[in-house]
Amino acid sequence: MSTDLIILIELRKPASLACNFANLVRAVASAPIKLGNWQAVDWQGAGSSKRRRIDIVTASSGSEAIASAVENTPTAHNDLYDTPGKLCTGVPWKLGIDSAPLQLSAWSAEFQTMPYPALDGHAELWTTKAGIFLSHGSNPTRLVLVEQYLEQLTQLLLSLIKTLDPASVVVYTGDGMRHPLNAHALWFPNRAAILNCLALIALLWRDGCPAWKLKPLVQPESVNDSWALHEWRTDEQRRTLWQRLADNIEHYTSVSSDTVDRVLSGGKFDFYEAGEGLLLLNYPYFMNGFVDEFFLALLEASSRETQSGTTHS
Repeated sequence: MSTDLIILIELRKPASLACNFANLVRAVASAPIKLGNWQAVDWQGAGSSKRRRIDIVTASSGSEAIASAVENTPTAHNDLYDTPGKLCTGVPWKLGIDSAPLQLSAWSAEFQTMPYPALDGHAELWTTKAGIFLSHGSNPTRLVLVEQYLEQLTQLLLSLIKTLDPASVVVYTGDGMRHPLNAHALWFPNRAAILNCLALIALLWRDGCPAWKLKPLVQPESVNDSWALHEWRTDEQRRTLWQRLADNIEHYTSVSSDTVDRVLSGGKFDFYEAGEGLLLLNYPYFMNGFVDEFFLALLEASSRETQSGTTHS
């Protein structure tokens, strides 16, 4: 399968474009994964597909040289960084017998197109090799490799979380719109962020996202929209997801931190904990599925409590 794997990062306290980009480079370089030689840095203006090479760093520069050079911008390039745009670089990611070209980008606030920070983010990593992280068939040799690659992907995510202190880190693939129901893995810094994510789902259900031409998910025709509810789902899976949302989305305001803790303690969902935060995924082959079941479980738990009159303090 040839499609993109995207790691979208929303920062809690975004700084300047140069600082955000430099920190992203450092976070990737510090991850316990094997990387090749870094590429030169390009700048791309908002509303343009053309990139301009920045000559302060070269393809032979190491990660720290790139980060420092961009962070300590020469006066000659201030006109670039003061203009809405994004900075980009790349590095080969060496995974066992496979290799994935890893692209890094960070952008200024003016470059964003979405009205919701969690959907737009401030930076991203992406590779065209999503297929090597998917389990196909029962070839034991290949499954071992996929498990190793997923472990490296997990370590990369944990490095981003540790280094960047993000508001969210979400793993998507390119065959569906970037929103929480289509996420393959998702980092929440605290329980409040989970509740905010549910509120975002409810907003997309009611209003859609005009900036991305997404109609309100409440409309029945959304069931047949493979972009809105991801191409990897079957027609039946999209219908089931839509119906469960229709039955329970009204209860999102009743979901509390206690509801989250009860659902997590049930043992159905896999996650890494780090302080108050958690990285939610479906172990071991988390790229094969989505984390939508977690949100549905929260909504359905709240629905049951509402119907039974049960409250928890």
